[in-house]
Amino acid sequence: MDFVARARELPQVADRFLPAPRTAPEWVALGRPTFLASKLDREPFPRLAHQLQEPWHAFCELRDVLRLTNAELPGASRSGCQLTLPALELARLQEIETAFASYRNRLRRTASCAAATIRSYVDGYRAHLFGHPAVRDETGAVLAVASRVNNALEHAFGQHKQCLRQRIGRAHLGRDMEQQPPQAFLARNLRDPNYVELLCGSLDRLPEAFADLDARNLVPPDSALRDRRRATLRGITRSIMNPPRKETARRFPSGFNRSRTVPTVR
Repeated sequence: MDFVARARELPQVADRFLPAPRTAPEWVALGRPTFLASKLDREPFPRLAHQLQEPWHAFCELRDVLRLTNAELPGASRSGCQLTLPALELARLQEIETAFASYRNRLRRTASCAAATIRSYVDGYRAHLFGHPAVRDETGAVLAVASRVNNALEHAFGQHKQCLRQRIGRAHLGRDMEQQPPQAFLARNLRDPNYVELLCGSLDRLPEAFADLDARNLVPPDSALRDRRRATLRGITRSIMNPPRKETARRFPSGFNRSRTVPTVR
């Protein structure tokens, strides 16, 4: 449908693009898109474009009711940070839920193929569209609201995979992604100044934060494990202090009978 609409505008765009006066080859080149655009007025293009208009308008109406913008689509520029005004975001989600309830009642009274398709998806995913949890403080003020889409996480995952592909150079990264530790995805948060300030204050104090984390998670060994470690350390110490002597082979002069008894020298 978009292709037909854009192709029909091609002659007017080309006419504005070519300056006047025009040469004979330019008139021939201008007549070519006009001839091709005239073919779009023949069947089956008008009928197919008309059939696509109804589901397209229904889909656009659904997006308007849910207030979905291009910023929430995959590949759009967006930030994974929490909204600065979570109370307004929670109020916006409540308004969307109220408008969606009216739209759903109106959709049930519409008898069309596009409406039936949208109704099937709405009935299947109604429980996942709303009800996003909100974090409140002691006074009841909204501190944060869970996002209704996972585009921020998908966008972060795509960037991490792109950086890994640039570093490794392979197209298939399934094994590489599985072998990476979970902490690799948290390293990107160090670019956020607020995250660094809450974690350790500054990047210069990052080693102290990791050392404190290891100290708090250290599990003291029991007596049995301590005894085994002491025995192991004693064995290692003895092997270092008293290395085994290598026995050198005794050399005898040529023609000497080794079966004879060697006299002991005192």
